[in-house]
This record gives sequence, C-alpha cells and structure tokens, in this order.
Amino acid sequence: MGVSAVRKWVGDLVAGRPAKRAGDSAYAAAGLNSDATVNWHPSLGSADADLLPERDLTVARMRDVSRNNGWVAGVAQSQIDGTIGRGLRLVATPDWRSLGQTREWGQTVGREIERRWRLYTEDPGFWIDAARRRNLAGLLTTAHWSWFHTGEILALARWGAARPSPWRTYFQMVDSDRLSNAQGAPDSDRLRGGVELGPEGEPLAYHIRKAHPGEIFTAGARVWEWERVPRDTPHGRRMVIHAFKDDRPEQSRGKPPITSIIEDTRLLDRFEKNTAAAAVTQALYAAAFESPLDPALAADVLGGAGDVTAYQEARSEFHAKRDIRLNGVKIPHLFPGEQLKLTSPGQPGQTFEAFEATFLRRIAACSGQSYEQVSKDYSKTNYSSARAAMLETWKFYNGHGSWMEVNFANQIYALWLEEELDAGAIDVGSAPDFDEAKAAWCRCRWIGPGKGYIDPVKEAQAAKLRMDNGVSTLERECAEQGLDWEEVQEQRAREREFLAGLELPWPDAAQVVEVQSDDIDSRPGDTPQQQGA
Repeated sequence: MGVSAVRKWVGDLVAGRPAKRAGDSAYAAAGLNSDATVNWHPSLGSADADLLPERDLTVARMRDVSRNNGWVAGVAQSQIDGTIGRGLRLVATPDWRSLGQTREWGQTVGREIERRWRLYTEDPGFWIDAARRRNLAGLLTTAHWSWFHTGEILALARWGAARPSPWRTYFQMVDSDRLSNAQGAPDSDRLRGGVELGPEGEPLAYHIRKAHPGEIFTAGARVWEWERVPRDTPHGRRMVIHAFKDDRPEQSRGKPPITSIIEDTRLLDRFEKNTAAAAVTQALYAAAFESPLDPALAADVLGGAGDVTAYQEARSEFHAKRDIRLNGVKIPHLFPGEQLKLTSPGQPGQTFEAFEATFLRRIAACSGQSYEQVSKDYSKTNYSSARAAMLETWKFYNGHGSWMEVNFANQIYALWLEEELDAGAIDVGSAPDFDEAKAAWCRCRWIGPGKGYIDPVKEAQAAKLRMDNGVSTLERECAEQGLDWEEVQEQRAREREFLAGLELPWPDAAQVVEVQSDDIDSRPGDTPQQQGA
C-alpha cells in the first residue's frame, strides 16, 4: 500500500467513513473472494450470441425430455388445456367509432364476421390448414406444442388461387428447425439464425430449408435447398408468422420456456429410475438360506477343498429330497447349521418423496403452474390453498393465452378478414376499406377455456356480488367460464319460452334453499374464515 493510500485510509478512519479493503466489491454479486464466486466468470454476450450457438442442442434436449419425462409432458398438456382447450372463440368488435359508423352497425357487422369465421375455421374439409389435417383449434394446439419445445412458432401464410375451397387464405405450419442460414453460413450482422434483418433489427425475410435437416436420407437434395420468404408482400400482407417471447432486446430467435430446468428434469429421471430399480431388485428375493460356513472357513474346518464340495453336495441333496407338507403347505426343514433369512423388499421412503417434490416445485415455478397441478397431488390441499394455486396458475394462462392471441390467432384472423372484405363477402356499407383502417377492422376478443370451479356455490355467489356492485359484467363472468354471454342469454330466452308453453314455472333463485357447501379436503383446524375464498 502506497503512502497516498495509507493517508486516505487514515483519513477515512478519522472522518468516520468505512474503509474499503483491497479486493472487496460494492456488490456481493461482483465479489471475487467468496467461495461462491471465486471461479464464477460468465461471459457478457448479446441475446443472439448467448443463444444461437447452443440453441439446436438445447431444443434437442428439450424434445428428449418431453418425450421421456411424464412430468414435463403433463405440464405441456395442462398448458394447452388451460390456454386453448377446445379452441378460441372469436368475438369480433370492429371499432365502429374509428370506422365512422354506429354502435348498431358494429354489432351487426361483428355478428356476420363471427358467422363467416366459424364457417372458415370449423369447415370439415380443414381448408384453413395446408396439410388438410387441422381446424383452427388444431393449428393453435400445434403452435403451442412448437412454442413449448422450441420457444417459437413458425407458419407461412399461403394464397391458393387454384384450391377447391371457398377461401384462398390458408396456413402451413413449419418446424422451426428448418429456419436457418443457407448452407450453414455463419451468423452476421444482417442474418441471424435464418432471420434476415433490416437496418433497425426488423425481420425482412426468413430463410427456410425445403426439408428438415433430420431427413437427409429421405428428403434427398431438398435438405440442402433453402427458400427465402419475405415477411410481407410489397403491399403489406403478412407472409410469415414468426412468434416468440423475447427475453432481451435484439433477440432474433426463441428458446424453450423451461430451458432453465432441463438439467433438473434429467437428474430427476435418473433418481427415479435408480430408486425404482433398487426397490425391484430387493423385491426379487423373498428369502435366502444362510450357510454357517463360507468356502474358505469350511476348507479350514473340514480339511480341504474336496470336503467342502462334499459338504455343499450334501446340502443340495438334502433340500432336493425334503418335501414335508401339512395340508398342502410346505414346511421348511433345514440342513444342520443352516438358517432361513427372510428379506424385506426395499420401498422408497420419505427421502424419495421429499426429493421428488423439490424437483416438481422447480418445474412448477418455471412453467407458471402450481405444484398441485404439476404433481396432480391434491391430498394435502384444502379449499383456500387450492383456490390460491388455481388463481396463480390462471394468471399464467391469461398471460400466455393473450400472447398466443396477439401473435398467432390475431394474425390468422387479420389475413382472413382482409380476403373477406376485399371479396365483398360481408356487407359493410360505407365503412372504409380494410387497408385504410386495418387496426379498427381487426379489433376483437377471444374466449378461451373456462376457469372452472372449486366451490361452485361460493363462486357463483361471488360473481353475483361483483355484478351487483358494478365491478364486473355478465359478459366477463361468462367469458371466465368459456361462454359467450349473448348465446347464454339467447338460450335462456328460448328455455323460458319453452317452459311457458308447457305451463311450467321458471326456477326462481329467491326460492332456492341456500346450501352450505363443504370445503374440499379441508384439513382439521381450518376455520370457515380460513377456508373461504
């Protein structure tokens, strides 16, 4: 330490300022002397530099985990059930104010758009799909599987003028493994992982292999051929839908959403299989005979190897001839000096259960779901904890469902609606053309799967209170259960009319006897206040 440093150190002490020792850091995270950080020197790379060189291996491992780990496969299926279910229901709400129209016009045109949309997306000919295998719900499900395994969705918007279909717009789902630089060229400033970028980082085009790289023995030369597909046509119609959740700015490709726990799932697989194998091995042997002498000791006692052989042969002959039974049950009769030792099969104990639960909690935390939903174990769950877990999971479903709607479903809807309006299939009166007010025309909502109930009575009462207090609407309450409120009310009107025709009374909620619902699997000691929502 130099003279100036010593003077500063003494000055700090006199002034009451804490003296900073050499080698210390203001932030512990940047420290170099602790046991936790001494050899920890991660690189500081860009989003693409960190991801793209290792992305293919990460995706391959993710697919392997999903194929062979039941917990991970269950997480993916639960996410599909919670965000897509049987499909997303369109509620067309064109912005009638921006289009210079009336509210009644917006409702009328919206219903006609919805009617035409159902014909398109639910057509049994599957004209919406290039492969002719899926309707809209199928496309959404395939898109989610792709996102779960690779972190991105890739689809091409096609125009089939010669197709025997009422619609020309259709979509081709593409495996994102085919998105890559032509001929394996290295990434550059304007080409990243098959995505051609503009001067501000915007995607201009996509370079897509004509066959999957894994089909080198079946697709032939097409594996080494690429197609450059512009993102948009010259007049702005989308040609490629490439959606991913970018964790960082300037990111060009997606990564699997549970990348951070792929290694953990691998360890969990090994632990479960090894534990099960050990238990099975122990269970194979119910009992064993114990000889009083091992071969070396028997040789010393009996006088030589020949005597040991004779001794073992005598034991074998004894057991072969002894078959003593009482009422059909064999009674063991042992050779002199032998003992019969029963083995107890090994069973996974509390250590196994606790270890597995720890890993499942990691999977749950990373996947945005509750531990109970990942493990499918509700044995320790009461009403309060079940509802809290459901609400946390529902936040993920809402967030991810909204992302799917904006980045995939809305893109499909916009391309189809452009065709419908340009073809004059929907009477819109004096409203502006699609190209003049695209955002106003494409305004919509989607109704996904219902939230479901844990205690239907309590939750129905809570819904009524929300509407009575003006903090919710019939539309919102129906949407949370996956229902269209207009269809519900129209059906109720038909039922009321039908019952009146038969001179049957309409059920009056005021006359229904209030039933106190029982909590689901409530634990002893929970008070009604603790168990309530």
